[in-house]
Amino acid sequence: MILEFAPKRTARYYEVVEIKSQRSGLYLHLHGHGVTPSLEVDKDSIDMGHVMVGEVIQKTFTLQNTSLIDLNYEISLRSHLSQVTQSMTQPSEIGMLMDMYLS
Repeated sequence: MILEFAPKRTARYYEVVEIKSQRSGLYLHLHGHGVTPSLEVDKDSIDMGHVMVGEVIQKTFTLQNTSLIDLNYEISLRSHLSQVTQSMTQPSEIGMLMDMYLS
C-alpha cells in the first residue's frame, strides 16, 4: 500500500486509516504538516550610488530562510547572464549573508 500526502494549504494534518479484515481491524494514524517555502531579505532596495567606470562597489544584504523546510533558491541579475544557485537549510533562524558586486 502506498500513501501520498499532497497538502493544499499550510496546516497540520491528522487522519486515521482503518484497516479491517474478517477477524480483526487496526488503525493507522497519519500526521503531516503542509508548509510553504518562505525567504526574507533585510532590505527593500540597495542603492549602489554613483560608481566610477572600472571601479567596484560592494553592498551586503541578508537572505533568511523563514520556512520549516530546506530551500533551494536562485539569485540572478536581470542585466547579467550569470546567476547564483544556492541551498539554504533549516533551522529557520539561520540566515545566509551574501555579498553582491557589480563590475
